[in-house]
Amino acid sequence: MLASLAILLLTATVVNSQTNSSHHIEKRQAKYLCGMDPYKFLSDVPCNVYTFCPNGGVKLFIGCTNNLQCQIHHAESVCIDNCCCALPRIMPSTPYPPWMFDSSTTLGNYFLTISVVFILALLKL
Repeated sequence: MLASLAILLLTATVVNSQTNSSHHIEKRQAKYLCGMDPYKFLSDVPCNVYTFCPNGGVKLFIGCTNNLQCQIHHAESVCIDNCCCALPRIMPSTPYPPWMFDSSTTLGNYFLTISVVFILALLKL
């Protein structure tokens, strides 16, 4: 039993070392840098394939030369590279209540939390 276990482990080690030596990862470089900050991304295909506009919005697939031509179809759109693009939707961030950043309250919260954890740990013993 012990001998068969040793043979099994040696076989697994040899197979594993052969697998790792033949494993090759080829690095490649993306050809295109698409979008604009903060919406930049790397791509292997031309940027105009994507339905995203450089501003982060969505292409409306309507040709244009100025913003007014786009706003007839969609009120919140702009003309970028002769194509109408919707403006990106940026969700407003939820502000934290001021008491969360008050140092005296935060210090009190730490002590309360540590006390509760300590009491619960004692109760489990």
